[in-house]
Amino acid sequence: MLLLATARGGVAYIGVFTDAMADQFASADGERDIYAMFTGASSKCSQQNPKFENTAKKRLVLPPANCSAACI
Repeated sequence: MLLLATARGGVAYIGVFTDAMADQFASADGERDIYAMFTGASSKCSQQNPKFENTAKKRLVLPPANCSAACI
């Protein structure tokens, strides 16, 4: 899986996409997959052109952000 702040040749502003993805990870609910999180972060980066590449065969769903190790 590859997440980029901008496609090749685009302009990336430091911290914009990274902060938006961090917000998405912090709000993980155990149901939304990583692509949905990427889409949510991308909508906050209107001046950038974020890119998502995935070769995985399965959906990647993060456990809830407020989940302790015991609930995984």
